[in-house]
Amino acid sequence: MDDYKRKMAIIKDRSRWNTRNVLVITSLVTITLFVVALCLSDSYANVKSVLLGVSGSLVSSVFIIYITSEYIIRNVIKEQIVDIWGLEAIYRTRAEMNQSTNEALRNYCGRVDIIAFGLSGFRQARELEINALLSRGATFRILSLAPGSAMLKNIDESESLVEGATRKSIEDLKSWADKINKELGREAVCIRYYDSLPLEFYFRVADRVFVGPYLKNMQSQYAISYEYVGGEGVNYWKAYFEKNWNSASE
Repeated sequence: MDDYKRKMAIIKDRSRWNTRNVLVITSLVTITLFVVALCLSDSYANVKSVLLGVSGSLVSSVFIIYITSEYIIRNVIKEQIVDIWGLEAIYRTRAEMNQSTNEALRNYCGRVDIIAFGLSGFRQARELEINALLSRGATFRILSLAPGSAMLKNIDESESLVEGATRKSIEDLKSWADKINKELGREAVCIRYYDSLPLEFYFRVADRVFVGPYLKNMQSQYAISYEYVGGEGVNYWKAYFEKNWNSASE
C-alpha cells in the first residue's frame, strides 16, 4: 500500500507540475505584453491595441487552461488508479462474470484458488471444463465456511434458501472433492474451512482475480462482482486468500 501511495503521489505531482509550468509561462507572456502595451506611446496606438487584445485573450486562456487542467488531471488520476489496481471490469451480477471466468479457465493447467460456499452452480454448469482442467494437471484450493458454523443459518435466510441448504451444498462439495481425488489418485481438490463472518467470493486463475461481496437479501449469483488483471488488486486479494488459507482448518 505504501508503494501504491507513492505512485499516486508521483502521478499527481507530475500532472500538476506540467500544468503549473504552462500557467506560469502563459501568465508571464500575458504580463509582458500588457506592460509593453502600457509603455508604448500614442503613436503606436494600433500596436498597443493589438497587444492589449492579445494579453486580454491570454488572461481568458489562463483561466480556461486552469479549469481544463483540473478536469484532465482528475481523469488522468482515475485512469491511473484503474491501471495500478488492474481493475478490468465491473459486473452487475456474478452470473454476468461467468463468460470471463470461462475464458480464464480455457486451456489453463495451473492452480485455481476459490473462496465460496458449496459451488453447486459451478460444479454442475462447468463439469466438462473442470474435468478438462483436472486432466491437464490443474489443482483447486477451496476455502469454504465450516459445515457446522452457526453462520450458515444467517446465509440461508439472507439468500432466501431453505434452512440447511448451504450446509448441504458445502457437504456435497466435500464429497465431490473426495470423489475426484480418489479417481485421480492425487489431491487435486483441497478444501479448508473457516468459521467466521462469510468472506468475500474469490476466484483466482493465474493473474486474474474475480471477487464480489455476499449481500443481505440477495442471492450470491446476483451480487455485483469485480475482475482484476495483474496490478495491486491481484496482489491484495492473493495476500488476503493466503492469509485466510493458512489460518483455516482442514
